[in-house]
Amino acid sequence: MRSLAAALSIIIILMFGSLSFAESGKLYKWVDDKGNMHFTDSPANIPEEYSDQVDIDEIEKVEEKEEDNLEEAESTPAQTAPERPEAQKDEAPRFEVSYEAFEGRADRIIVPVTLNGSVKAKMAVDTGSPGLILSRELANKLDILTGDDGNLVILAAGIGGTVPALRTIIDSINIGGAEDLFIPATVTDSLSDAWEGLVGMDFLTKYAINIDTEKNVIVFTSKKFAGDHPGGHSERWWRNRFKEFAAYKNAWADYIVYLNERSNNRKSLSAKFEFENVLWFAEKQLEEAEKLYFKLNSYATDNMVPMNWREY
Repeated sequence: MRSLAAALSIIIILMFGSLSFAESGKLYKWVDDKGNMHFTDSPANIPEEYSDQVDIDEIEKVEEKEEDNLEEAESTPAQTAPERPEAQKDEAPRFEVSYEAFEGRADRIIVPVTLNGSVKAKMAVDTGSPGLILSRELANKLDILTGDDGNLVILAAGIGGTVPALRTIIDSINIGGAEDLFIPATVTDSLSDAWEGLVGMDFLTKYAINIDTEKNVIVFTSKKFAGDHPGGHSERWWRNRFKEFAAYKNAWADYIVYLNERSNNRKSLSAKFEFENVLWFAEKQLEEAEKLYFKLNSYATDNMVPMNWREY
């Protein structure tokens, strides 16, 4: 049985801030003297001895188009529609959810969440978290660790340092009726005994949020998106998700080629055994990365995402 410790020893290092992939800018990649592959979104993290070996991928900044859409809408003649009762005019769906206000002495917004339609958990709403973060206990309830839907082992860099984690995709999340589908998520060790994960900006950007600290109520009001937000996501979101998952897939494929090119250099039994372990792990990672990419591409096709937004 190949140990997790052995696997983690040759894992790629993702220096993407607080457990997330960089939203925009550049992705730097290099391989060290031991054959380990590294990523970072900051050139300051690149060791000087590898500075001339770095490959750079661009992560595009795509500006939102709401203002252009608004101007276009204002310049288009209005269509006459039948009068509706005042209460029904352009009323956005609104979801009011009671929350737990404290975790010990800390102020928190801890809400009941349903994941994948059936698994219930307490999770903290956190505008400082770019995406969805799940504890390993919650991941077990969702069968992520034993399932076959794609879970990529990474090392994620956060405020507390670099920690082992998994990158995966959650089918749905529902908070008192406020719902989102297809949410990339990071699984890591438990962060608190009071909640089982963080609901971050990936979910929150689809809603206007109002918090009543007197009544301990949070209100999610659905935003209205123009036609350039397939699946409720902007062009920037789609481009960056494709950039992320394509980077995983392509990097592991390149790494396997790199390993095979050097396979004849292992002459001792221990070196050959180590090589086989590394190659096995790299092939497993590529398989998981391809699963995640396939899910993303299928979801994009279902939502008619333009092909020029997709990275391959």
